[in-house]
Amino acid sequence: MKRRSSIIIFVLILLLFSGCSGALPVVTPAPVLLATAQPVTETVLPPGVTPAAQEMTSVTATPRPDSVPTVTKRPLSDHPTLAEALAAGLSYVQAGFKLKMPAANSFVPAQPPDLSSVEIEQALASGPWLAAVGPVSLDKNGRGYRIIILSNDRGKETMRWWGQVDEHGIASTTVFTGMPRPKSAKVNGMIGKIALLPAGSAYERYFENKKGQRFGIISNNGAISALLARMAEADGRIQVWGELRYAVDDYNGRRILVRNYDLKDVEPETILARSQTSPADQPALSPEADLGPSAIVRQPESQAVIHGQTQVAGEVDNPTGDQVVVRVENSDGQSLGEIIVTTEPPQDGRARFAAVIPFTDPSGLSEGRIAIYAPDPATNTNQPLLLGWQEVRFAGPVGDKRVTILQPESGTAINGAVLVKGQAQNIPSGSLLVRVEDTAGIVMGKARAHIGAVGNWGAKVSFRRPKTARAGVIAVYFVAPEGGVLVLLAMTPVKLKR
Repeated sequence: MKRRSSIIIFVLILLLFSGCSGALPVVTPAPVLLATAQPVTETVLPPGVTPAAQEMTSVTATPRPDSVPTVTKRPLSDHPTLAEALAAGLSYVQAGFKLKMPAANSFVPAQPPDLSSVEIEQALASGPWLAAVGPVSLDKNGRGYRIIILSNDRGKETMRWWGQVDEHGIASTTVFTGMPRPKSAKVNGMIGKIALLPAGSAYERYFENKKGQRFGIISNNGAISALLARMAEADGRIQVWGELRYAVDDYNGRRILVRNYDLKDVEPETILARSQTSPADQPALSPEADLGPSAIVRQPESQAVIHGQTQVAGEVDNPTGDQVVVRVENSDGQSLGEIIVTTEPPQDGRARFAAVIPFTDPSGLSEGRIAIYAPDPATNTNQPLLLGWQEVRFAGPVGDKRVTILQPESGTAINGAVLVKGQAQNIPSGSLLVRVEDTAGIVMGKARAHIGAVGNWGAKVSFRRPKTARAGVIAVYFVAPEGGVLVLLAMTPVKLKR
C-alpha cells in the first residue's frame, strides 16, 4: 500500500481540527490517525483491501477493478470525477463504520465550509451530512486523486471523515474523528476469491465473498501471509476463518484478519511457487499442515484504555518455543515497554501466557497495540516475528491514578439505567465521572461516582435509550480541577437496548 508523505498528512490533520467547526472535546473520542499498526513479520504482509459492500443499495458502489477506466481512456484532469469521489467516500464510510449514509444522488450544492487554505471544488449536502470535495490533484507519479471530507456537524452529532479517492475510484482514510468503532466480528468459514487492484491503487488486493461483499484481507501468520500475497482471482475460491475488523485503513474501511484457511480449487504449493526469491521463502503448505505459530491476546480487550502498566494474557497456537516477547507499541510501532514471558506447557497445541508489563505513557490520548513476538530460537533474542496483537488506547500521562470497572461485565446489555462499580487508586473524592456513550462518542447519560474509603466506587447512571439497539461503552473519566478537563481512565463495551 502506497502512502503519501507524512508531512502532507500532518498538515491535513492540523487543517481539519483548526478549520472545521463543531470540533469534539479532546478526549471523547480522540481523533484517530489511520496509520493502523501493521503486522511486522519477516514475510512482507499484504496490505488489506476492503469491499464495496453490495448490500448498501443507497450508495453508488465503487467501480469493480475490471471496469475501472484507465488513464488512457480519460484525461487525468477529470479523473476521478466529483461524482465518483462522493460515491466512493460514502461507500467507504458506510461499510467501514456501519453507518447509514445518504444516497449519492441526494446531495445538493451547499455553502462550502471554512477550511482555510484547503481548496474545495464543490460542497454538497444531504440532511445533516456535508461533503466537501477538492479538485483533482496529481501525486508524485502523475496519478490523479481527490480529497473528500464528510461531516455531520450540521446536526446534533459530530462525526468527520477525511480521506482521498484515487484515479481508480478507491477511497482511503487520512484521519477521522467522532466516528463509531464497531465491534469486531468472527469470520467462520467465509468463502470467496482474492482479487488484485490496478497498479497505483491505494491498496493491492481485496477478498470478495459469494454475496459480492469486499473486504481487506491480511494475516499475522507468516505462512498464510505469503499465500495471500501471491493469490489472484484465477486461483479460485478460498475459505477463511478469523476476525473481521471495522474502521481500519483498508478497502472500504474493513479487514479480515485470517487465522486459518482452506483452498478449494488449487493446491497451495502452486501459489507459493510464484515469484519466490529463496528456498526459505517457499514453505510447503496444505490446508491441513502446521501453519506455524500465531498468538491471540485475550486481555486486555480490544480498544481497552491502559496506562502505566497492564495485565496481558493470551495463548500461542503451534508454539515453537516456551517464550514470547510481549511489547506495548504506539501507533507508529515504537516500543513503549516489553518483557519476555515464559509460556505454560502446551495443551492441544496451545500454550497460555500471562504477565504484567510496565510501559511509558504516551503524551496524550492515543492508540496503539499489545504485540506478541517470538524470540529467535537460535539466539533467544527479540526478532520481528509477529505472532499476534490487540489494539488498545492509551490514556496519556495520568500519574499514579488508576481505575478499574468491575460491574457491569464486558458486553452486558443495559436498558435505561445501569449500576457501575469498580476500584480506584489515588483519585480524589468527587472527581470521577461515569458516562454511557454510543460508539460515536454521543453521551447518553452521566453521573458522578462516589469513592469509598478503601477505593471502592459506584454510580447509578440513567441514560436515554437509543431508537435502535446499538453498541456502546461505559467510560470513566477523571475530572481534572484545571478547567474541568476530562481524562479517560477506563472503558468497557456494553450493548444499548432500545
